[in-house]
Amino acid sequence: MRSNMPFAVLICSLTSALCLSFPDRVALGSDNTGSSDPAADVRPAPPRNLSAIQQDRRVLLRWEAPEPANEITTYRIYRLRGSNDSFLPMATCPAGQLSYLVEKLEPGSTYYFAVTSETGSGLESDSLSPVIQVKEAQNGKLEIKRTLETGTGWDNIPPEAPGNFSGRIVAPGKYLLEWSASQSADVLYYQLYYSATSPPPIGPENLIAKLRQGAVSFLHIRTPKVGGAHYAVIAVDRQDNLSRPALYSEQ
Repeated sequence: MRSNMPFAVLICSLTSALCLSFPDRVALGSDNTGSSDPAADVRPAPPRNLSAIQQDRRVLLRWEAPEPANEITTYRIYRLRGSNDSFLPMATCPAGQLSYLVEKLEPGSTYYFAVTSETGSGLESDSLSPVIQVKEAQNGKLEIKRTLETGTGWDNIPPEAPGNFSGRIVAPGKYLLEWSASQSADVLYYQLYYSATSPPPIGPENLIAKLRQGAVSFLHIRTPKVGGAHYAVIAVDRQDNLSRPALYSEQ
């Protein structure tokens, strides 16, 4: 079950966001059958100088593109209502759009808005733009102020696990692994793990592949060993949250 994260988890910072790379990929050798490499990319910086102005009973959010911006294809707008809720996705905008009109604000409610950047490969900035607080008074006037220069840790909700994980021998030493995609919309890639003795713990020593979102099969080429073949697959989302593992064993 997904749970909400309090607003207090956000970390204030007056520095700009760092561009972080994905974890190192293990050497796959012949096990790698056409999977793309998430480790080749870095995360973009978040948008700069988020601001807001009132338009009637609505609020217009504006921001500036980060530098560099050539890889950015999408901006994601997040909203938090109250002080003990979670930042949840509200809308997306194409890279050429640097504003968004927020409607349907409830009188007396306090909202927080922030924006992230995303590249065409699905990598999202791991910190937020400046955070804007908007409170609508009973008379319809908006109180607008910036509360944070940036924030991290706003998304700790794990994605749904892949389903229907299975495998079959297609040739000596070759296992075809198949699964159904995670139902979560923010999955970025899948990680596959292998052990010859028991269901593999989720860790780098058992990692055999990282596959882009959309992949639902993998051909594992290996030397047959006593004890069978044991596999796990997990989904990883844009903020590196891990799903529960789906397991498959061939005795």
